[in-house]
Amino acid sequence: MPEPTAARLTMTADPAGTPEHHGDAAQLATPIPTDPAAFVDYLRNVPTRDRARVVDLLAAQYRTQGHPDPLPLTMANSDYDRAVVEIGDEPDTTEPIPTDVQGLFEYLRTMNGWQQSAVADRLAIQLGGTPEAIDRAADLMTRALSLVAQEILILELRQHLADTLAAAADTIKDGLNTIDRLASEDVYDVEFAEGGWDMRGFLSDAGRFISAASALNPAPPTKNEPGQ
Repeated sequence: MPEPTAARLTMTADPAGTPEHHGDAAQLATPIPTDPAAFVDYLRNVPTRDRARVVDLLAAQYRTQGHPDPLPLTMANSDYDRAVVEIGDEPDTTEPIPTDVQGLFEYLRTMNGWQQSAVADRLAIQLGGTPEAIDRAADLMTRALSLVAQEILILELRQHLADTLAAAADTIKDGLNTIDRLASEDVYDVEFAEGGWDMRGFLSDAGRFISAASALNPAPPTKNEPGQ
């Protein structure tokens, strides 16, 4: 997995030191302050969805200051991790990242897309930063994210099933109400006023079966949904 670069983000100078927004593209002020307190203040003003990009910019900034590769990314990640923990509105990324697929899945499943993308680089560094470590991190991320995608699909299909059963139950209720209307004194369709019991019985049975099926639909997987 290649090391991120600042090329993904257009940089603009902003004397106020706060992010600017032009349409959907966030443009972050540079240079980024490296004093710990100033960096926390800087990051606090960056929308959560754009914070992962700060790591790329800060790593590029460290490189321009003469730090050898791959140290800039390590330094930038350390600065970022400390800052988001102090801000307190993102997961604590200073804890070691699980290196088994199931553990990594549990670690990733409550994160949004930006947070998940930042994990891959930190995992590669945690595993040693070598080409082999990068390959292993990529493999672990691929397998864990496939489990995340599977969970999302299961959640969506269970919800679709619940919606379908609810719609069927409503349709059956509407059918029963229509039969009652046809059999009423003001309409008095003789076929239903003096018969129609079998049709009503079939629909009533269908309604009970649908209610039973709905009760068997398992609850969605427990998941702490991140802010979108």
